[in-house]
Amino acid sequence: MKFVKNLGAKVYTAIALSVIGLLIWRIIDTKFIYHPPQFQSVLLLPEEKLPVWEASDSATLTESQATLSAQLSAQAYLVMEVNSRTVLVEKNALVPLPPASTTKLMTALTALDLFELNEIVEVSTQAAQENNGGGLFPHEQLTVRDLLIGLLVSSANDAAYALAEHAAGGTDTFMVRMNQLARELQLNQTLYQNPTGYDDPPNVTTARDLAVLSLQVLEDPQLVEWLGLQQAVVYNTAGNIRHFLFPTNELLGKNPLIIAGKTGTTDLAGEVLISVVKYQGRLILIIVIGSTDRYADTQILLNWLQYNLAWQ
Repeated sequence: MKFVKNLGAKVYTAIALSVIGLLIWRIIDTKFIYHPPQFQSVLLLPEEKLPVWEASDSATLTESQATLSAQLSAQAYLVMEVNSRTVLVEKNALVPLPPASTTKLMTALTALDLFELNEIVEVSTQAAQENNGGGLFPHEQLTVRDLLIGLLVSSANDAAYALAEHAAGGTDTFMVRMNQLARELQLNQTLYQNPTGYDDPPNVTTARDLAVLSLQVLEDPQLVEWLGLQQAVVYNTAGNIRHFLFPTNELLGKNPLIIAGKTGTTDLAGEVLISVVKYQGRLILIIVIGSTDRYADTQILLNWLQYNLAWQ
């Protein structure tokens, strides 16, 4: 009988300890262990008509986005599926901010609007000596095509000004056309003061305007190819000067999902990055503006995309 009582006491003690252990583990699991959010099918409901796409509610996954924003340094960001023109997540996407060298995407579109690729451009002394990036020499001659490669691969400021100065009427005429194109694309909160993205208030854009601009760039396979190059070499027309070009985008070649992109950095803008991602057979745009670590922010947004989204 004594044996049975002792056995019963031990059983009750074991059960009590098990219950206490489970409660403790539940507390630890809830408060201290991170569980990635479960996949969800995104049901996208238009909230307003925009010139290029219909935007979904930015808080598709409310708790997940709150957690997401807390991890990011960017003042504004946007993630969009290209084919459907659907915004998947965004923050401050309509707030005007300095664009830095993402400006050069519009510089490239303006050059293509005004010039032929095989046109020859002579680099002025001012363009070569007062701007960096491409290592161009005064009075050197290059084709528009090769200047565009320098512009988009190495973010060459000298190439940007060489192209702008080549316009009939010079840089002022080029900038007028550049802003006209912005209006034609309905980049209604964008204003360009120079072809490089140098800080020059009110040189501004928004994450949504950058998305619209990027969609236009994606229509040109040649531009996309140049924005994805990990290195390039161009020559002047005489063939006696060679320029080695390397990208400013550190994610190219490191993350296989990122196939193209454009960087930007100035004191006012902070770090800016447009990334073109190929994920599950779809093209995705990831845009961060006003970041202190654009590569970390982009990777966090890419991780969010992989953890949170599935398409029906």
